[in-house]
Amino acid sequence: MKKILFPLLQSNKGGNVLSTISICNNLNKKKFKTTVLFICHNKQIEKLSLKINKNINIDFLYLESKNKLIFFFKFYLTIYKYFLKKKIDIVHTNDGLLNFYFSFICIFFQKKHIIHLRNTDNSKRNFLSFLYAKKIICISKFVKNKTPKIFNKKKIILYNYVEFFNKKINIDNKHQYIFKNYRNKNFLLFISNIHKRKNPNSFIDLIKNLNKKSPDYFGLMFFQSNNSQLKSLKKYIKINKIEKKIFLFNNYPLHYWVPFVKKINKKILFAPSENEPLGRNLIEAILKKIFVVANNSGGHKEIIDKSNGILLKNIYSKKSHKLIHYIFLKYQKYKPKIVFKKFKNVFQDKNYIKKIEKIYLN
Repeated sequence: MKKILFPLLQSNKGGNVLSTISICNNLNKKKFKTTVLFICHNKQIEKLSLKINKNINIDFLYLESKNKLIFFFKFYLTIYKYFLKKKIDIVHTNDGLLNFYFSFICIFFQKKHIIHLRNTDNSKRNFLSFLYAKKIICISKFVKNKTPKIFNKKKIILYNYVEFFNKKINIDNKHQYIFKNYRNKNFLLFISNIHKRKNPNSFIDLIKNLNKKSPDYFGLMFFQSNNSQLKSLKKYIKINKIEKKIFLFNNYPLHYWVPFVKKINKKILFAPSENEPLGRNLIEAILKKIFVVANNSGGHKEIIDKSNGILLKNIYSKKSHKLIHYIFLKYQKYKPKIVFKKFKNVFQDKNYIKKIEKIYLN
């Protein structure tokens, strides 16, 4: 039986965590034993991780130090002891920093290192990781093409297997008023983190401009953030004087948006991210038959076609809100009626786990 280690940082969110859960849940239990190692600065992550999935074996590594040199020393000393005890066979990382850290560990212990590449970071530190890695799993053609060509023989494109984990998410009572009062309004969805590349301010600008057309437009923003990011976002909303037009859902379960869209009659996902490695939120929306308007950038171009959405060449154009206003006016025409089998075969590939297992065994 092969022992697979999935390291995650406390700061990891979204695709990193969801992909790890999906693989751990579905690997052949007779052939593979999996462990998720959460590297944390405090113990708050324990409650979050256990809430995500109770069936996954989770270990915690708590490290606190303001001095980087001391942190690195503590980190490698702890990991060294951990590897001696656990006898890990394969390390599967999906974070740029962890790719680098665990390259040294895998080289020292002569363990197989699988890199799950979810970004387009071509910094020099990655060359060591790429050079030693047994395989580099790229989540899109965009990511593969952005990675140095000298590593092409190691690369394989595996699109995210997208599933919905928390099927029994309950909406807090304090949010029920949204359906009672606004069910028949026009809703734009923002489902993402809110760092700069995700362009959250362009979503706020869009809501502001749409309200010049009609007061029936509202925004729902579902995101993970720290207090500083949340404060900055609220400040920008206040500057634009649309506090009553955008509802914020910060650090709720990753699929908290799903029961909302079931109760809202008219909705569109707006995805303004720049150079997104893929775009899990787009795929999730399409699987829920929600029309998508996305930035014509990065991996978005590998997801969107005429059956499920529109790509905007310039998300900052004044024409953007006019186009979306028109789509809402003709909503029944644009609303996806079915999710094509071809789409599901790509993003819910039945052989996804078998392909992962093959990478581990080769």
